[in-house]
Amino acid sequence: YSACALGMVDRVGALIRDDPSAVNRFDADGCTALHWSVRPRQRWLESRGLPKEAHLRITKMLLEAGASVDAANRQEDGMQALHHVGEWPASESQARLLVERGADINAAAEQNGWTPLDYAEDRGRDGIAEVLRSLGGEVSGRRA
Repeated sequence: YSACALGMVDRVGALIRDDPSAVNRFDADGCTALHWSVRPRQRWLESRGLPKEAHLRITKMLLEAGASVDAANRQEDGMQALHHVGEWPASESQARLLVERGADINAAAEQNGWTPLDYAEDRGRDGIAEVLRSLGGEVSGRRA
């Protein structure tokens, strides 16, 4: 999970090769590897001179290995990876990729009912919000 969050492409690749079923396991925080891949640690990447597209590459690798785009984070309101894209500073390309791979663009988080677009707008992720809207994303009407 740390390798996904930190953009360690080679390490994630090796872990997938060693145990492909790991892509759909949940950690103690209720996240899968896909949830962590859309929570980029940009400052960490920049401090080590790693490419910014590392998280997109990891997201693609996980999806190719069978990661579920609909896996719900059990400890964070049942949020799916696409909710986390709106919540964290993921890339527009990751949002597009998840939707292309079947993520429900208007999935409602379990407790608050927010959609991925609600999270993007609430967190000021204008680029992500624009992409989600262009792909059919809607707000839930539940944000105050």
